[in-house]
Amino acid sequence: MTEMSSALTPSRSRRPWLLTAILAAALLLRLGLVFGVRDIGIHTDDERDYVKLAQSLEADQRFGYDSGSTSMRPPLYPAFVALTWAAAGAQSLTAVRLAQTALSLASIVLVFLLGRRLFTPTAGLWAAALWAFYPSFLYANVLVLTEVLFTCLLLAACLCAVAAASAPERAGWWALGVGLAVGLAALTRSVLWPFPIVLAPALAWVTAGSWRQRGFAALGVLVGYLAVVAPWAIRNTSLQQTFVVVDTMGGLNLRMGNYEYTIEDRMWDGVSLTGDKAWSHEMVLEHPEASQWTEGQRDRWARQRATDYMLSHPWTTVRRSALKFADFWGLEREYIAALQAGKYPVPGWFQAVSSVAVLGAYVVLMVMACFGLFLAPWPQWRRHVVPLLAVVWVCAIHSIVFGHSRYHLPVMPILLVYSAAALSGLSWRWTAVVAWRRTAVACALLALVCIWGREVLVRDADRIRHFMTAQL
Repeated sequence: MTEMSSALTPSRSRRPWLLTAILAAALLLRLGLVFGVRDIGIHTDDERDYVKLAQSLEADQRFGYDSGSTSMRPPLYPAFVALTWAAAGAQSLTAVRLAQTALSLASIVLVFLLGRRLFTPTAGLWAAALWAFYPSFLYANVLVLTEVLFTCLLLAACLCAVAAASAPERAGWWALGVGLAVGLAALTRSVLWPFPIVLAPALAWVTAGSWRQRGFAALGVLVGYLAVVAPWAIRNTSLQQTFVVVDTMGGLNLRMGNYEYTIEDRMWDGVSLTGDKAWSHEMVLEHPEASQWTEGQRDRWARQRATDYMLSHPWTTVRRSALKFADFWGLEREYIAALQAGKYPVPGWFQAVSSVAVLGAYVVLMVMACFGLFLAPWPQWRRHVVPLLAVVWVCAIHSIVFGHSRYHLPVMPILLVYSAAALSGLSWRWTAVVAWRRTAVACALLALVCIWGREVLVRDADRIRHFMTAQL
């Protein structure tokens, strides 16, 4: 084991060069992909929404559509797109993709630093390399969606939290950085806006210092978060005439994932239901004046009705949450779905090879993450709490609202740190660990097999056969 670790561990003088090489290769690959899709526009409703909002911001500094100001989307990603266009001097999708390339490289560095803090410099290099060439992350770089920005901010928050847990004498300042990063991330994706409720006490708990230092850690999170989020929440609450923190999609999504007509094999697709099965049908019947409501008032009604349904149908809610959990950790099929829809005119052989790479990388690295998570030694267990809490939080929220494999991408770099711990030789002594750890690995692997088996053999069997037939 010692020989293996020493063989895998580069000397200190070589580590900066290895990280530089990883970044250089990642940059060249991304530039090639950006060049390859330079003539390809946007395809999804989400992308169109972000572009419209960015155009509104650039034109008259108003966050809205043609119909007026809105709170439907978090503001930071449209602002990022608008600022990119302002710097480029044109409304260019290529400019956005290049700006996201810079953020991708930053996230690779953050993953390296996180891996080094949690395990060893060698694990950090492995993690950086895995994330740099992770196929679904490469694909996300050419989409006009929130993944790249949100992931970078989430990683920054985790790294600051690890630093706070490592240095109690400066925990307050690092915690302030945690709060700022989480606030910015929440303004990119609203899944994180309630996170400080559990994050602040968790960071205080893992800070190895006096009660005063722990208190400063919790306070730092809240102060940093509120400094970023409060102005936007005040704007939204005034505009929507009801309390709204980040956006007015949360209640709508909760309702679509938790009512009588929720589509249980595709819970994220509730928006496609119309007529008396639409999420808003009861609202219109009960409140004819709802057409005059603000977005926030409709969102509040949807949230309340979804909550009522979940409380009155507990077993249905538990069963659906299990299905949403499975959807969240499902196979990464967004790129394959885009190929099936003809969005990228590439040869059939490339479609087949790249699809196998996307699916294979996810499956292999998730398996490795199970080994690293449960078998690798944790030199400083306090450092692991907040990064893993972020994974659990994002997964839990989507298991209540609705899950989709797209939503697990931002937490993948955290899991890849544990994959890196396995690859760097820190978790292969299977017989040297206690029984509960071996049992945990076995249970995690069994759960993944069941989730993926259900997708391949049951839910998406027809789609997979159609795709494979088309390639042959």
